[in-house]
Amino acid sequence: MSYCFTAIDFETTGLNPYSDRITEIAALRYRRGRIVAEFVTLIDPQRNIPEFLERKIGITNDMVRGRPIIEDKIEELCEFLGDDLLVAHNTKFDLGFLNANVERVLGKTIGNETVCTLDLAGRNIENLGSYALQSVCDYLGIHRDKAHRAKDDAMAAAELYMRIMREKKAGRVPIVRLEQAVSF
Repeated sequence: MSYCFTAIDFETTGLNPYSDRITEIAALRYRRGRIVAEFVTLIDPQRNIPEFLERKIGITNDMVRGRPIIEDKIEELCEFLGDDLLVAHNTKFDLGFLNANVERVLGKTIGNETVCTLDLAGRNIENLGSYALQSVCDYLGIHRDKAHRAKDDAMAAAELYMRIMREKKAGRVPIVRLEQAVSF
């Protein structure tokens, strides 16, 4: 199976795509299951990152101060995305921020097809208490280095997408842990 898509993730100052701002972008282009190009950058949100988010995500106000602002990066990001299939865990959140900023800066929205790994996991993995990215990755044994950082989250969503698609193709739905699958 050939996997051609771009995995995306955004870290932000909050949950509202119209009043909060992006602090980090990751877009990872995959071809045949491997990263072939990446667009990863911190963004100066031009406002303070709340302390609880600094602690949770690890992006501090000092880290983003003086970095490019979204207005200087959004067009480059759109060009990078092209017409690729976009994969994200909770596309409503990520596409909300992407489209709010594309619309505000460029006066349009993107029309890429998307796959939400949150929805995909919910439909294909039974009886998992939480379908948060870390929970699903833990369940499937997908290793993560820096949870809640855009690049790591995009890589995790990509691996989750490819794993679920391989399992579906092999007819192993609902998906179970690798250790359980070996015992079949």
